[in-house]
Amino acid sequence: MMTGLVLGGGGANGAYEAGACLALAEAGWSFDAISGVSVGSVGAYGLAQYPKSAFLAAAKNAVTMWLSLTGDHDVYRYRQPKYLAGLVAPSLCTTDPLEAFLRAHLDPNRIRVSGVQVRVSAVDLLTGDSVLFTEHDDPVVAAMASASFPLAFPPVDDGRGHVLTDGGVRDVIPLSLLLKLGCSKLAIVATQPERVPVVTWKDVNTVLDQAKRDFQLIMNEIEKNDLAMLEQINAWIAQGFALPGKRHIDTVVIRPKTSLGDSLSFDAAKNDRLIEQGREDAKEALALCTP
Repeated sequence: MMTGLVLGGGGANGAYEAGACLALAEAGWSFDAISGVSVGSVGAYGLAQYPKSAFLAAAKNAVTMWLSLTGDHDVYRYRQPKYLAGLVAPSLCTTDPLEAFLRAHLDPNRIRVSGVQVRVSAVDLLTGDSVLFTEHDDPVVAAMASASFPLAFPPVDDGRGHVLTDGGVRDVIPLSLLLKLGCSKLAIVATQPERVPVVTWKDVNTVLDQAKRDFQLIMNEIEKNDLAMLEQINAWIAQGFALPGKRHIDTVVIRPKTSLGDSLSFDAAKNDRLIEQGREDAKEALALCTP
């Protein structure tokens, strides 16, 4: 039975995923394949640098990567004048620091030979189609594309004729990428609570804050529908219905109970807190199942 790990989007809240992966590793889980979108793509490639048998080391390295981020300046810089720059530039921010971070932490050769399959997606801004990346592609280009947060981060030219934006626009939790590989058991890590938290006008009184809120609402709806469909298919199969091309999928879903905070705030203290929260939430979810 192939076991897969699904890492959803969530921007700066990806530290939560690192903590969850550590708990999974400590509980004896390991994975044949890992899929990710948006910040989950960074996690997918980072973990895939290690063979399946070394998933604990992979998870510890993921935690180390997140703890090395000391603030927003390690990931992006605002163009000047702030906010107005977006009217004449492709984004409000530049992401040169993120590219440097990824090149320092992702080794394409290790990813290619680890034996762990990777599936990462981004969205072609021109055609609207999803574009797939694997363990054989440049992990930095793939992760930069998949994590290109709309409005804030610039689209990425992958050198193959695509102009790419955030994979979470179409696929918040990339289940289908691993189901197509034949995975029958999935650990799914999401960074959003089941219900979108209520906010005040103060929380969305800038263009960027409104864009983040809009993206949060879209992501939550897609995520909710994908998980509901998977549960429904499992229920139909359990009732004896024959569904061509479908099979029962064992799943454990790890997600926070409340909002993790600003998806563009890469605060060091916040990262530390989210790692521990992800670890504890994963332990709670895993108490209901076995590896």
